[in-house]
Amino acid sequence: MRRAAGRAWWAVLFLLVVWAPLPIGSVNTEWSMVLAAACLVLGAVGIVFPRGRAGFTAVLLPVFGLVVLGAVQLLPWPCWFTALVSPERLRLPRPPGGEGVPGLSVYPGATLEQVVLLLGFALLLAALARRRSRMSFRLLALAGVVHAVLAFVLSAVGATGSAGGETRVFGLYRYGEVLTPFGTYVNKNHFAGLMLICLGAMLALLLRRRVVILRGQDARLDFWERLGEFTRGTRAVRIILPAVGVLLLATAVFASGSRGAALALVAALGGTAVVLGIRARRVRLRWVAGVAVLLLVAALAGTLGRSTSVLERILPSGRYLNRPRLWANVLSMAGRYPALGTGLGTFPYVFPRYQEFEPSRRFTHAESDWFQQLAEGGAVGFLLWVLFAFLLARKLWKLAGGSPGRRGLAVGGAVGLAAIGVHGLVDVSLHIPANLLAATVLAGGLLGQAAGAGRESATDSGDSEAGETT
Repeated sequence: MRRAAGRAWWAVLFLLVVWAPLPIGSVNTEWSMVLAAACLVLGAVGIVFPRGRAGFTAVLLPVFGLVVLGAVQLLPWPCWFTALVSPERLRLPRPPGGEGVPGLSVYPGATLEQVVLLLGFALLLAALARRRSRMSFRLLALAGVVHAVLAFVLSAVGATGSAGGETRVFGLYRYGEVLTPFGTYVNKNHFAGLMLICLGAMLALLLRRRVVILRGQDARLDFWERLGEFTRGTRAVRIILPAVGVLLLATAVFASGSRGAALALVAALGGTAVVLGIRARRVRLRWVAGVAVLLLVAALAGTLGRSTSVLERILPSGRYLNRPRLWANVLSMAGRYPALGTGLGTFPYVFPRYQEFEPSRRFTHAESDWFQQLAEGGAVGFLLWVLFAFLLARKLWKLAGGSPGRRGLAVGGAVGLAAIGVHGLVDVSLHIPANLLAATVLAGGLLGQAAGAGRESATDSGDSEAGETT
């Protein structure tokens, strides 16, 4: 009964990860609250009825700190406090019939939604950390394949809107004009962000299986005998399948045409290999440089045949300077609300007051996860993000020094999270609910592996590890 309940929990989580991009792939709608409620229930059930028990990890503190920050932004504060942490807030007109000073959030409705959403993700992250299972990587890798295949199919058939200019996906997703070649994502960068996260999970499975399976072979056999032993049974299939999955997801990243995602993948692969190679005291720089060069060539080749040249896309000019202009305006906006920001989720409502270019164009995001967090959460929210990244990196550092199997999971997971972090410098991805859910699953899987690493034996044999449940 307990095992069946655990499998049902994972099945529901898989369906949630696959479903999330369908109605809310690139926009926040009323479906966001449905996703938040599902995460709250799954997280609470996973914490109360865990398969593997582990203590509370300090990595979760910054995440819950962001929830507290959002709640603080909703509370009414005295004028002297508002003038101290958010002086610009006092210059805004009061709402009709309002008395006193409103909360620090410029748009409380949007902040309340973000608080509920973040709380659901925080509980889910805690539940995944307690379960110590590789299932997080498996379901995330499979979900990535589903959406990559869907995107390729839609791109191949050139799907367009039905009669009346409305397109539907599984009766849920609606878009007013055409169905884009990025699956259910309207924006290529948002789609590429999901592919980066899922690619990290798939790479983690590939590296772990490679290490575990190949270490199980008899070292006394020569090359051809070991090759014959490897190809017998299911050993080869268990490595080939995730290898094909890695190739598929990497192809989806480059096919999206997202320059930021392609370059982020190159940087994450090279940087992770070097850093964790130093941790393992064995860095093969030739292989790192070779892979980085190949990926860079593939990224540049992916821009060929477009309306702009490769050089113009890498070194932007004209209308491609919009991002630097946007970020300059975002910094001006953040400077007016330095400590606690304008309120989580309020960017599209506040930024028009500070936008100094293309007044007819409306920006719903800051085109950068980090800049948007600085504007909405102020210095406090930004530092909480940095603290979470630092504590998670420390966990990965320790995990990379464990058994070879867990080291493979650490490398793959680190690539996925590092790639989405670098991508967030130039694009919005983690502010998309579906992508944040995928990143939560990947981070939770890594935290669970780190929690179970202390009880595992020094050697890793077979396809099971001590202290871990599947």
